Amino acid sequence: MKHLFGIASHLTFNVARKIILADNIQPDDCYFLLLRNYEIPPEYNDIYHNRLATSYNTDIKHGRIFAGLNIFKTAKNMREFDALIDGFIGEGMFMWYTSVCYNDICSMMVTNDKCAGYYVMEDGLVSYERSNPQAFVGWRYVIYKFLLVLLYPRIFTLKNNFITTCHPKFKGCIATSQLCFPLHQQYLKVIGSPFEPQEYAIYPDAVISVDPLFNSRVDNERVAQIFKSLAEFMAEKQYKLIAFKLHPRFNSINNKVYKEYYCRLLKELFPNIHELPQDLVLENLLAWCKADFYSCDSSVALYVSQEGVRCYSMMPLLKGTPAYHPTDIMTNISEQISL
Repeated sequence: MKHLFGIASHLTFNVARKIILADNIQPDDCYFLLLRNYEIPPEYNDIYHNRLATSYNTDIKHGRIFAGLNIFKTAKNMREFDALIDGFIGEGMFMWYTSVCYNDICSMMVTNDKCAGYYVMEDGLVSYERSNPQAFVGWRYVIYKFLLVLLYPRIFTLKNNFITTCHPKFKGCIATSQLCFPLHQQYLKVIGSPFEPQEYAIYPDAVISVDPLFNSRVDNERVAQIFKSLAEFMAEKQYKLIAFKLHPRFNSINNKVYKEYYCRLLKELFPNIHELPQDLVLENLLAWCKADFYSCDSSVALYVSQEGVRCYSMMPLLKGTPAYHPTDIMTNISEQISL
């Protein structure tokens, strides 16, 4: 049996690695489908050499197979995706591990004749929410149920829910904590924390996570005000060395302008700041240095708070911006302190 993992972040990679170790799966039987331009940490390249990036096709890269009214483009995308997977894993059955069910890729995987079953893996805060949102509601659900599923079952079979448990190939949910997947506890398998201390060239006193919430919900002027307030607050802490890391979404073409602006702004406001590389896993770094952690309720805080790291939320600085509600699990972290 082969094991095919959909990987789009350091978290899903580490959860996958923990699953592989817990279930004693041979690395040669593991296949990583890399999404959203993700690359695994280089130290694992020789161990997990079965890796495939989907960046060659813009639609597939973003998890889209369906092309709307262009039925010929949809058919072409389906053929290309099936050929991509068949060429990647070869013959034999595979188990599919996904972090979400409501994208085109998941349905294409599960409906593949070679798929023996699928698991849903933990993927940050969204996996802790007490909701399982539908992709289609109202009249859109009617179209989904009585047209799209019938015309394109390969694409839409699982697509109506964030997590789909009613399909016969569903095997269960895999998480690092018993608190995960609160609506699907009967299917839950807990594997424990996948993170481990990782030394780095510098030893920061504080780490800032720059989350994509900023550029999607507030303008640059507001961002400057937020970082200025943050700098004033952190100055009182008298940190000797501060590090920051930009969320991987800032690497997209559309976000490169924001990336340049944020980096310049942070270096102006924090004279002793250091940018962390994209392949560095924050959870591993913080497990080692125990630096104070600042974020807009990043999922990283959920994990490192359990290691004794003091976590600060920047959410109060976003008052007056469009509504953003952190999950209950974040607001209940005892070490979390609002600015």
